[in-house]
Amino acid sequence: TWQELFQGLLRAAREQTLIDPQTADGWAASLAARELDAVADELTFRLPGDFVNSYVTRATAGKEPSPAHKLIGGMPFAGALSLSLDDLLAKATAASALTGANAADLVAALRAKKPFVANVFGVAGQPLPLVFTTKQFRALLTSNSQFKEFLATLFLRCNVLFTGLSLDGVRDFLDVLELPQVPERVHFALIAPTAPDDAVKVRYLQRAYNTRVVEYQPGFNYGGLLQFFEQLQSAVGEQVPRLRTTVAFVLRHVHLENIGPFENLDLDLTKSWNILLGDNGVGRS
Repeated sequence: TWQELFQGLLRAAREQTLIDPQTADGWAASLAARELDAVADELTFRLPGDFVNSYVTRATAGKEPSPAHKLIGGMPFAGALSLSLDDLLAKATAASALTGANAADLVAALRAKKPFVANVFGVAGQPLPLVFTTKQFRALLTSNSQFKEFLATLFLRCNVLFTGLSLDGVRDFLDVLELPQVPERVHFALIAPTAPDDAVKVRYLQRAYNTRVVEYQPGFNYGGLLQFFEQLQSAVGEQVPRLRTTVAFVLRHVHLENIGPFENLDLDLTKSWNILLGDNGVGRS
């Protein structure tokens, strides 16, 4: 998780004496209070960039997709957006982890209805800068209009399921996209049980982004998340028919007998365009 990543980065900075103990204790307290964005901003501002990137690369190296990653990868989604800095979701789908630098490829995949995995915040070990904060994400989209348009198009034309984010995380992500209108498509956010004072946030997501909150019980080691995806996979498997190879047929001739105004009509058609001209009511339909 992001919290674990920042905790590990903070420990590494302590060990290398890159920060004084008092500052480290303050950041640790902020992390415990889940002020992740503020701590991330401090860490990436105060620590050398090479040190941060090197730590993140080591922390994400050598990992294999979890059962949840594999379940997601096996479902017939049009694509997936990963907000992690690893390539585990891409591994689970046997796809390449594309980033904002590959915006043209992502647009082409979306148009061709070809599955894709987009690592929105970058991939550890790649030369492009990684995104750690909401401010950095906003700057990325400001400098990469094609990537911003790709993400906005997804939320306006497709149904999206959020998982692994808090209510605030979902809201922050969508706010940065600056969608021109409320999506007509319904989106869903899988969230651990909300507190009574979260009702305003829940209503905001539904009103502003047509996003409905689905509560689930995380359980030990997020076993509840895995159970949810197993049930989702089962439901999707029941409702989505298997693809079959089809043969394209060409209509070459039409014979009408006692249909509409026609007692008897024969039409030969070409395999390309056929244009029927006539006034209203003479039987074009």
